[in-house]
Amino acid sequence: MTSCSESQKTVNIALTLSGKTYLYSIMNKIVVEQQLQNGEMPTMMNSTVIVEDGKQLFMDAHKIKTISNVLGGNIELLEKQETSFDGYFVEGSSSVFTQQLRNKDSGEIGKIAGIVEATLTHPKNGSVYTISWQISPELKPIKNCSLQSLTVKYSQNSNNEFTSKDFVMVDLNDINTFFGSLYKLRYDENAALLHVEKKLGVTSSGH
Repeated sequence: MTSCSESQKTVNIALTLSGKTYLYSIMNKIVVEQQLQNGEMPTMMNSTVIVEDGKQLFMDAHKIKTISNVLGGNIELLEKQETSFDGYFVEGSSSVFTQQLRNKDSGEIGKIAGIVEATLTHPKNGSVYTISWQISPELKPIKNCSLQSLTVKYSQNSNNEFTSKDFVMVDLNDINTFFGSLYKLRYDENAALLHVEKKLGVTSSGH
């Protein structure tokens, strides 16, 4: 065990489109609309976990659904002028992201290999990008991901004791590139935000 800090940073997502900034709500559109009608601030929490490595941003492969929907344009905006931002966004209903678990022969008697396969579908041309990794009998990357040893809390109750743990990670730039590199990604440590800003004059053309 060591005394340091966690590798993974928990953030919310701030989406900027045409100069307007929207914050991500984990609730669905109907719930958020109802909360706004009641004069309430929609439910938000820092539920996105990223790892910053130099200029690269990574995410646990198990948790890429939301950012894939954002970068793939599968979102719905809800305008509401707040003090420091312009509204909220929720995930849409298009089939940009799907994930399945399947079993296959591990090559060893009595052992089954559990494989997770995430599929991203380009909304313009239908092309697909596959990310896959094995979760049992051992954790290992298969396609478009990598194994990284990250610093984590030794236990939920420990404040200053840390250890290392292996995770299968995905480079967010790879997802962004698949969808046409439409956005600039930036981690704001002070605000605990992942900024996703639409590049000016860029349109999605597909691959």
